[in-house]
Amino acid sequence: MIYRFILFTEWQPSVFAEDSDTFTIGIVGDSPFNSLFGQLAKRQVNNRKLVIRSLSSQSSPKDLRGCQVIFIPSSHADQVKQIFNEVADSPVVTISDIEGFLEMGGMIGLFSEKNRIKFAIHRTRASRVGIHFRGQMLKMAAQVLE
Repeated sequence: MIYRFILFTEWQPSVFAEDSDTFTIGIVGDSPFNSLFGQLAKRQVNNRKLVIRSLSSQSSPKDLRGCQVIFIPSSHADQVKQIFNEVADSPVVTISDIEGFLEMGGMIGLFSEKNRIKFAIHRTRASRVGIHFRGQMLKMAAQVLE
């Protein structure tokens, strides 16, 4: 699902000015999804090598802002505020399965409904930092906040 989010998301070209050869997904802590993220590393995003980076509470602000996407599993909800403080004005898509994630400041919140994984998007928050979600993604979202 996260890989598909990436395919339907546009970042300003300046985001890739430093390293145009890679696209980085940061994963906070250990997650039951870590093995799935490892499979993503074999793919590419817009002709860029996909890199999966492990993040922790000791990760530097530069490491956090060097990601285009950060996934924060619910098991690391205690780190949300710190991460948001570091990437607040940066073009980093934040994704989590933490309940109330969008209200906390996140961009894409995952949740389960009738045994299906669904997602909600905070479109305005993304727009403020130069991230644009394509129409197809907005149509698939269970909720789009403005």
